Amino acid sequence: RDDTINASKHWGDSYSSEQLTFTNYNFVERTGDPASGTIAKDHVVVIYHYSLKSADLVVKYVDANGDNIDSSKKRNESVHWGDSYTSEQYAFENYDFVNRTGDAASGTISKDNYEIIYHYKLKKGTVITHHYLYDNGETTTKLAADTTKEWNYTETYTTSTSSEVPANYELYKKSDKFTAIMSSPSVEVNYYYRLKDSNLTTTITKTGDEDL
Repeated sequence: RDDTINASKHWGDSYSSEQLTFTNYNFVERTGDPASGTIAKDHVVVIYHYSLKSADLVVKYVDANGDNIDSSKKRNESVHWGDSYTSEQYAFENYDFVNRTGDAASGTISKDNYEIIYHYKLKKGTVITHHYLYDNGETTTKLAADTTKEWNYTETYTTSTSSEVPANYELYKKSDKFTAIMSSPSVEVNYYYRLKDSNLTTTITKTGDEDL
């Protein structure tokens, strides 16, 4: 910035100059002739030097625990007062955007520190486990109520048999995806049960001498 004041004076005149304050700038130093005095030469030059103020700009993308989701998107930059800045809301696989906190998403630098935080949470999916009868083949006859549970994306979900299945039935087979990494809004798992084999034991006891 160049704010030059030219004034015509005579030898013997007094003069003075002032260190001004400018928005976005810090005073650095004064060079040349004294800030004030008496004119005793043909040219008196007083120079005030300023530099643009520096500021820190931080943009983060964090999960529910405050951890960075993608370090390549994080920004930590040195900028100057008066600079314009922008930030961006990204879409991340397995995450839903929640909100933004801190400073405005875009604007003009007018203070020393800016922090913009984009908050995300893991998506959730539902695992529905069906408990069906197996009777010489797969059926959709329910032996117990469906069990439903939510899991976060990237978690390894598990399923299990139901305690509501009658005691005379045993697990015969189940879907291959009875356990896996959650990666979709909904997963259905089938458990099939069949009647247990009966074990009949007959005991005969002989008393007396007659043949049975």
